[in-house]
Amino acid sequence: MSFEDITRQLEATDRSIDRARELVQSGQLNRAQKLYRSILNDVVELYGADSLKTCNCLIDLADIAYAQERYAEVIMLVEQVIVTDNRASIFTAEQLLSVHFKLARAFEKSNNINEAYGTLRDLLEQSEKVLGPSNPFTARVKESLVSLCKRNSRKLRSAEKVIETMSESRQAQFSTNQKMKASFARESANHRASRAYVPDGATVALRRTWGRSITLASAFVLCLGFLISGLLQPTLHDTDKDKKRTSAFEANAGPSLSAPPASLVGLFVSTDGIKSLNVADNGQGVLSDGGVRTDVKVTRAGAEVYATSDDSRHIFRNVDQSLVDESGARLYKDGAPELATVQVIKNVAVTLNRYYRTYGRYPQSQAELQSLREYVAYMNPLNDRACFPRLMNVIEKRGSSMTLDEYNNASMIVGSLMNQSGTMGEPCGVELYVSPYSSSGETVIVRGYDHTGSLLPCSTPGRCYCVVLTAGSVR
Repeated sequence: MSFEDITRQLEATDRSIDRARELVQSGQLNRAQKLYRSILNDVVELYGADSLKTCNCLIDLADIAYAQERYAEVIMLVEQVIVTDNRASIFTAEQLLSVHFKLARAFEKSNNINEAYGTLRDLLEQSEKVLGPSNPFTARVKESLVSLCKRNSRKLRSAEKVIETMSESRQAQFSTNQKMKASFARESANHRASRAYVPDGATVALRRTWGRSITLASAFVLCLGFLISGLLQPTLHDTDKDKKRTSAFEANAGPSLSAPPASLVGLFVSTDGIKSLNVADNGQGVLSDGGVRTDVKVTRAGAEVYATSDDSRHIFRNVDQSLVDESGARLYKDGAPELATVQVIKNVAVTLNRYYRTYGRYPQSQAELQSLREYVAYMNPLNDRACFPRLMNVIEKRGSSMTLDEYNNASMIVGSLMNQSGTMGEPCGVELYVSPYSSSGETVIVRGYDHTGSLLPCSTPGRCYCVVLTAGSVR
C-alpha cells in the first residue's frame, strides 16, 4: 500500500469516527454502534491496538453499550482499555481513574456488587493519592462507594462472612503461599549477590585463617608451599567407592551444586498435569513427562535446578514459585495460586456442560452466567474475594445459517484464544468466550490468568491452558 493510499485510509477512518460520534449525539445508538464496529479493525491496523485512537473507540462503544444496558459488554470493552500496556503514556491520571469508575458502575449495574465494591474501594484509595482527598472526582467516588454500601449492605456482609468463614486449611494454604513467595524472592536475591563474586576454596581458607590483612606476596608463598607439599594435588589412591559416588554430570555442573532447599521440596506440576517433578527431603525425586516416570537426583546450582538420572539430565530455572524446563514449560509448586485457578476452570467447565445439557445452549450473557451462583462462583486465591467468571465475548450469529467463511472465521477466533498471547487480565481470574455457531458446534473457551495477570501456560509451547467445550462435552 502506497503512502497516498494510507493517507486516504486514515482520513476516511477519521471521518467515520466523526460520523459515529454525530450519530451518538443525535440518539441513533444502534447505527453508531454498527459504524464503530465496522471501522474498529481498520483503526487497530492503522493506529495500533495500544493507540489512543483505538482506546477512545473502545470507550465510545462502552458508553453506547452502557446506554443500552448491556453491562457485560461494557465490562469487556473497558477492561480492554485498562490492560493496554502504554495506558499511562496515552491517558492522564484522571482519565485512567475515570475509566476505572466506568468499570465500577458497570459492575454495579450488572448486579456484581462484590466486584463493584472492590473496584470502588481501590479506586478511592488511588484517587486520594493521585488527585487528593478534596478533589471533586475523589468526592464523587467516595459518595458512590457509600451509596453502594448503604443499598447493598446485606450482600456485602454476606460476602465478608463467606471470606471470614473459610476453612483453616485454606487460610493456612494462602499463608504458606505467601511464605514461599518471600522465600523464593530471598533466594533469588542471594543468588544474584553470590554471582557477583565467587571466591575459590583456597581464597576462602586463607581469609578465614589470616583475615584480610594477608598480602599478595605471602599468599603466593603459602600456595607455593602447599603445591610443593602436595596438599593441593588430588590424591592418587581414590577408592572405587569414591569414584562411583562422583557423577559425571555433577562434575560438569561445577562446585556450586548443593542439595535442594526446603522451598524446592514437594510436588511441582504443569497446569495440564502432563509434566511433574516430585522432590523428597533427601534430594531424590521422580520426574514425570507424559506418563513416563524417571527416578532422578535433584541438586541446585544458583537459580538452576538439575534433575539427574543415570543417562540424562534435565535443567530447570527456578522462577518465583515455579520451575521452568528447557522447553519453556512451567511447573507450579503444589499450593500455588495458579493451580487453584486451574481447579476453578475445571469446575466452571463441568457446570457449563451441565447447563448445556439442560437448556441446549451455553450462557449467552453475564447475567445468565451469574444466575448459576455458587456453581460458578469462586474465591480468588490472591485476595480471597468472591468472584464470578467473566463472559468476555460472544461470537454472534448473523443469520439463520452461516457461510463457510463465517464458520472458518469463528474457528480461527477460537483457535487464537488457545494461543499464549500477550493478553493481560485479572490476576488469577477466569474468563470464557462463547461461539454459538462454529464448524464444531456451539463452543466455549474457558481460560485463566496467573498471579501476574498473564495467561496461564500449559506444557505445550505457545499454548495457554484452557478447557474447550463443544456441545456439552470437553473437546
